Amino acid sequence: ATTSNAFYQFLTETGLLDKINSELKTLDVNDVNKLAETGKKIRTWIIEQELPKDLEQAVRDSFEEMS
Repeated sequence: ATTSNAFYQFLTETGLLDKINSELKTLDVNDVNKLAETGKKIRTWIIEQELPKDLEQAVRDSFEEMS
């Protein structure tokens, strides 16, 4: 699980938050096909984006603590 703070940090540090907000501003929520397309696009951006090094290290440190 990822904390909401870590996810927000990821979005802001990578610039994805602004990119996502920009995409959502023009979205017609009544167009089901466009909703699906936009959701897929945003998920792809998130999956393909590398973690910032500090966040990656924090995840690794937390994982080691759990081991």
